[in-house]
Amino acid sequence: MAARKTAQHTETPAPAFKSLYVIVGQDSYLIGQDVEKLLSRLLEPDQREMALYQPEAEKADGAEVLDELRTLPFLASRRVVLIKEAEPFVTTYAELLEKYLDHPSPTGVLILTVGTWDSRRRLSKKVAADNRAELIEVGEIKPWHMSGFASTCAQEKGVRLGPGAAELIVELIGNEPGRVAAEIDKLVMFKHPAKTIVVDDVEDLIGASRMFDAFEVIESLSGQDKGVAFDRLRRMFQASRDAEYTVIGAFAFHFRRLFRCKALIEKGESEQAAMLKTGVKFPKMQEKFIKQIRRFSLRDFGQFLVELGGMDYQAKTGQGDIPSNMEKFFLRMMKS
Repeated sequence: MAARKTAQHTETPAPAFKSLYVIVGQDSYLIGQDVEKLLSRLLEPDQREMALYQPEAEKADGAEVLDELRTLPFLASRRVVLIKEAEPFVTTYAELLEKYLDHPSPTGVLILTVGTWDSRRRLSKKVAADNRAELIEVGEIKPWHMSGFASTCAQEKGVRLGPGAAELIVELIGNEPGRVAAEIDKLVMFKHPAKTIVVDDVEDLIGASRMFDAFEVIESLSGQDKGVAFDRLRRMFQASRDAEYTVIGAFAFHFRRLFRCKALIEKGESEQAAMLKTGVKFPKMQEKFIKQIRRFSLRDFGQFLVELGGMDYQAKTGQGDIPSNMEKFFLRMMKS
C-alpha cells in the first residue's frame, strides 16, 4: 500500500529515526493510518501530550516550528511536530526546510502530510538525497481490492467477516476506505462479543433501511404509482450526505437478488426455493418479490444492473446528477 523511498547518503550512517518524514497520498484515511503507525514508533501514548505539537498548516510559522523541533523533549526521547495537509507550509517555507535538513535537531522529528509532492522541486530532491529524510507514498486501494481491505480491517479488530459480508459492506458503503473502516467499527460494536460478522448483520445494521426503501420504491413502480415511488426515492437521497453511495448500493443489491432468483427459476427451481436461496425469507416480502420477478426478464435485470453500475461509477468519480439519473432510470424501467 505504501511505497517508501529512503534516501541514500554515503558520508553519514542512517539514524534510527529521520528528521523529516513526508507522507503523500490522496486518501486522508490511509494517510492517517500511516501517520498513526509512525507516531506509535516515535512516541509512547503517554508522551504525546507533552512531546507532540500539531499546528494548523495555514497558521504554522516556520520559525516557531523549528523552535519546537529544537526544544529538548520533556519526559520523552524526542519531540515531534506533525503538520497535516501541509502544502501551504511547504510552499511558504521550502527554503527554510532545506536549510534545516542541513543541520536538523538531533531530538526533533518533523512529519508533513501532503496530497501531492512535486519531485522536481529543490526540497523534493533534497529529501530524496538525504538519509535524514524519508518520503512515504501512500497508494490508493483499487475498487476490486476493497473487499479484501474490509476483511483486513475486521481481522485487525479480532473479528472475521463471513462469506459475502465484505462484498455487501462495500456494495452498500462504497469504495472509500475511511467509510468502510468506520462501518466495520460499528459492526464490531454491534456484534460484540461475537467473533464473526455475517451478511445478516450487515443488512441489519447498514442496509436494512436502505434496502427496504429500495424494495418499496420498486414495489410502488410495479404498481405504476410513480408519485409515491419518486417521493420515497428523493427522501432516500436526502437522508444523509453520503446517500448517493448507499442508495445505488441498495438498489444494486436488490436487483442482484432479483437476477439470481430469476436465474434459479429459469434453471428449474421453484419460486419458493429460489427466494429462500437468495435470502428472501419473509412471506409478505416474498409475495411482493415474486411479482417483481415475474414482471421482468432475466435480460431486463441484467440491463438494470449494467445501468446501476454506470451510475455507481459516476457517483464515485463526481460525474452527473445521480438523483436525476436515478429517476430517469426508473422511468425507463416502467416502460420495459
